[in-house]
Amino acid sequence: MSVIESNIRKYIKGGDVYVGCDVPGVDEAPSPLPGGGGAQVGATQGVTNFIYSATIEKTDIEQAAGGIAPKVTEELIAMEFTMVEGDYGNVKYALGLATEVDDGTTKVLQLGGILCPTGDCLLVVAEMACAGATKYYGGMIYDAYIAGETTIPVKRGEEMRIAVRVEGNFILTRAEGDQLGQWFEEQ
Repeated sequence: MSVIESNIRKYIKGGDVYVGCDVPGVDEAPSPLPGGGGAQVGATQGVTNFIYSATIEKTDIEQAAGGIAPKVTEELIAMEFTMVEGDYGNVKYALGLATEVDDGTTKVLQLGGILCPTGDCLLVVAEMACAGATKYYGGMIYDAYIAGETTIPVKRGEEMRIAVRVEGNFILTRAEGDQLGQWFEEQ
């Protein structure tokens, strides 16, 4: 395969993260782009990682020096990014299981005791550079929930960098092979 420089150039623009986007139908990409109907989390810093992994196990038999009959035993879809706009909405999103109380003068996020997280659609999308027309690529998790530890740093003279990790929940009503999310690229 020869090197095609334009394939390298088109992926160099920064991406944006959107929450609460519309989950597309079967065999459809997010629409409308860029945000898929969701709310942008604002500025992010550094890389946004779109992660998919499948654990595959094989059966060992005496007739072969290695395993055969591979089967998927677990799948994971996740996204990691750092928000630098520490406004109330982003802190609320990052805390995930918080309950909101708003008395009109103060907004409070209360934590603890919620055992069943609810998810929301999450989309990272970037405009392709040097594509000629406005075209996008990115990844979507259909039902994402905050996973792991959330640390909200408070330091004088520095922006609030909130590192977020979300993981996807299976949507069993969707077709096999399309239950966690998607990666897309406009042509």
